[in-house]
Amino acid sequence: MNQTIKAKLELLPDSPGCYLHKDKNGTVIYVGKAKNLKNRVRSYFHGSHNTKTELLVSEIEDLEWIVVDSNIESLVLEINLIQRYKPKYNIMLKDDKYYPFLKITNEKYPRLLVVRKVQKDGATYFGPYPDVRAANEVKRLLDRIFPFRKCGLHEKKVCFYFHIHQCLCPVVNHVDPQVFKEMTQEVKEFLTGSDQKIIKELESKMLVASNKMEFEQAAEYRDIIKAIGTLRTKQRVMNQDLQDRDVFGYYVDKGWMCVQVFFVRQGKLIQRDVNMFPYYNEAEEDFLTYIGQFYQENNHMMPREIFIPQNVDKASVKAVVAASQAENSLTKAQARAVDAKVFTAKTVKFSDQQDVEQSIVKLDKELSSEKRLSSLLAKTKIIQPSRGEKKQLVNMAMKNAQTQLQLKFDVAERDMLKTTKAVENLGKILGIPKPVRIESFDNSNIMGTSPVSAMVVFIDGKPSKKDYRKYKIKTVVGADDYASMREVMTRRYSRALREGTALPDLIAMDGGAGQVNIAKQVLRELGLSKIPVAGMQKNDKHQTSELLFGDPLEVVPLSRQSQEFFLLTRIQDEVHRFAITFHRQLRGKNTFSSKLDGIVGLGPKRKQKLLTTFKNLKAIEEATVQEVADAGVPYEVAERVKATLEKPKATDDNWESLKDQVPEIKK
Repeated sequence: MNQTIKAKLELLPDSPGCYLHKDKNGTVIYVGKAKNLKNRVRSYFHGSHNTKTELLVSEIEDLEWIVVDSNIESLVLEINLIQRYKPKYNIMLKDDKYYPFLKITNEKYPRLLVVRKVQKDGATYFGPYPDVRAANEVKRLLDRIFPFRKCGLHEKKVCFYFHIHQCLCPVVNHVDPQVFKEMTQEVKEFLTGSDQKIIKELESKMLVASNKMEFEQAAEYRDIIKAIGTLRTKQRVMNQDLQDRDVFGYYVDKGWMCVQVFFVRQGKLIQRDVNMFPYYNEAEEDFLTYIGQFYQENNHMMPREIFIPQNVDKASVKAVVAASQAENSLTKAQARAVDAKVFTAKTVKFSDQQDVEQSIVKLDKELSSEKRLSSLLAKTKIIQPSRGEKKQLVNMAMKNAQTQLQLKFDVAERDMLKTTKAVENLGKILGIPKPVRIESFDNSNIMGTSPVSAMVVFIDGKPSKKDYRKYKIKTVVGADDYASMREVMTRRYSRALREGTALPDLIAMDGGAGQVNIAKQVLRELGLSKIPVAGMQKNDKHQTSELLFGDPLEVVPLSRQSQEFFLLTRIQDEVHRFAITFHRQLRGKNTFSSKLDGIVGLGPKRKQKLLTTFKNLKAIEEATVQEVADAGVPYEVAERVKATLEKPKATDDNWESLKDQVPEIKK
């Protein structure tokens, strides 16, 4: 905790409001709300916390707060602050997930589509569906029953779908638009559960086709009827009131929250939506925040009813849902309030103090009345069922949330036990203490060009990417793998001794006896010979083959199906990937710059402009002189660039001289 935070903690008020944690760059990394700002914010910097909260606190370098008049206002304000700053530690739907809908377009000859956004375009929307698979399944069924338009408005002949009875081709066949209006109404009835009429019509058509011995057509009708029945069985009927509902349930454990949302449409429970995330506030408070963000997007169609658990404050749910759905009043007023009140914390500058006062007055008018918030939900009821089937549905959502969260922990624990056990067993097999920290090295170069090396670190069997290191080879000329390894390991462990940083419990070299012996020599010279070194040798297919260890080196028997072998394979694959990636990056830069070196008028900045525009040399070679000039270099320089790159490549006449320069070519 720095001096800035210490000073601000003394000034915190005993009022409800929102607080903003910032990192060293001034970026908002967490937004929270509190009934008492002083107690809540101070709790972050005093007492013990779990690992995830400690990570958040470790990044806090500054904080600000905004005081409001009530808890409901703080809930509303928090949602809009999160939308504005998108803090990395907050619970939010950062992936901008939109649930799919079925849409019948508002056209003379309408189409049936699956869309992600609901717009005010006069179209008819059905949904939302929990995933696109469910929406597409319903659409495929509707396409077989209702032949909406699938062809363009300028077609001069019937389309493919006309021949399979899924499009009327209305422009070619001059279909009366009234036919489509009737189909739209039938779709509405079908999706609201009134499918008996459709089934009877299909059964009648199937019988007629069968009597005419048109068995393929009869089979098609039979399959459609069967598909309707299958769709029915996938929907659990809750009751007969045919209401649209969103049912929320949640469960918390070990600093994580799981929220289950059941979509009930036309009285039928279709699939569910599951979200799991770490939370840093009170569980109920963060659950309210989640609901608010769930309905934040204006395209989300509000159901007639929202079911919530008994332990959640009903008034707060009304407030956050109403605030999230108010397109033109509350949301804009809240944004102005943020600007106004954050000004007092010196995060936003206003040119006139009067602007601030006016903004705060507008805030009071828009937010102070809970009746106004409630009026925005006039068509949607917030219900906390206490008995019957509705209560059972909420309980089912809660139970599923608990099951999903427990499943996450069980899977994570099983994976952790496997990995931890593999590390312990590896130590036993090698006859050394448990190798908690394993470091591995690998070199990468092509015929000695752009030589690099890389080190990866695994702690408790998992990659610790913050400890990864990249090395450019400085003292070795050409492709000398052993000399490069000697240089890199000397640099790595000399610095570790000098700075007193962590040393490995095991070094796993990517290679055989040669690499292992080089590593042992370096460690002896540095007085670190107690650190064990193993070699991960590959076969002809460049796959992990065997483990070398001991003095003298011997093959350590390991089953290829063991967790220990899988661990070594992951380490070797990771260090190879890391080294290759670094080498490609460096080689790409060197190749790009080397061919452009020496061109008069083309300095580093102009090279960078070309690299940004064209990405690689091949793209420049294929570009015209004018296109090169348009990238930000003078026309005469662009001409010189093209002339340089268009020079002929090596021919038979200079082949012998190239062989003398590159020994590998002789072989």
